[in-house]
Amino acid sequence: MSESKKYVVIETWNGEGYSDSGCSIVTSNDIVAHCKALAEEEVAPVEMKKVHNLDNDKVKFQYSVGENAGAVCYEELEDDMLAIAIEPLTNSYTVLRDKTDVDIMANFIKKHSEEYQETQQVYGICHENFDGGLILCALIEDEPEVKQTKKYKAEYYLPRHLNGFVQYRGYQMLCVLANSLSSLSGRARFYLSEEERVDMKWSTYRGEGSFMSAVVEGDFLSAYHKGSTDLQKLLLDAVNSGEIELPTNREIHKNY
Repeated sequence: MSESKKYVVIETWNGEGYSDSGCSIVTSNDIVAHCKALAEEEVAPVEMKKVHNLDNDKVKFQYSVGENAGAVCYEELEDDMLAIAIEPLTNSYTVLRDKTDVDIMANFIKKHSEEYQETQQVYGICHENFDGGLILCALIEDEPEVKQTKKYKAEYYLPRHLNGFVQYRGYQMLCVLANSLSSLSGRARFYLSEEERVDMKWSTYRGEGSFMSAVVEGDFLSAYHKGSTDLQKLLLDAVNSGEIELPTNREIHKNY
């Protein structure tokens, strides 16, 4: 068995819900098999194409659904990696290793994102330039914006500022996501924030992919089935620790 190493796995998609494109850090002793499994969650194996990069012998998996396409790629994690800049439209990405480049990219996104608010963070969050679909994902855990992130714990009641926007189970799932290292954690913090306007939250929600839509709607089963393997594990761990309540049989029969 080969030695386990740390990798950055980059998942891109240029169709509806493209803002769910992102990256995660994983430990694996077979990164190619790991990426293949992620791609197969989106399409049947026969619809997927395995592509070798002849320059560095890396493998990526490409797939298409109708007119849209997605890809799962990987990079071995290195100490000087600061962030990944993703362009969903072309299913491409750039590894950023220079702090100046990261700051330039962050400022570009701030300038061009219609829904950017100064109270939001850039590192650890997916911000977009809605014309080009540019997403910035931080990889470093000791960045000040990440290190000082508020920890969320679901109260026994739905906070007043979330009334009319999210139901209690959606609130629980958002708290779990907000505390995670998922590329969606920043978006969860945005939805949980008291400072953000409700109309901005509704506007962002209308452009969400299937997973985040299910989270906001409080539909645990849909979120679980539509999430990646890592997100499914995150949700199950939260159920086991009591952070998320499972739907009752009555709720299941009502919704399904």
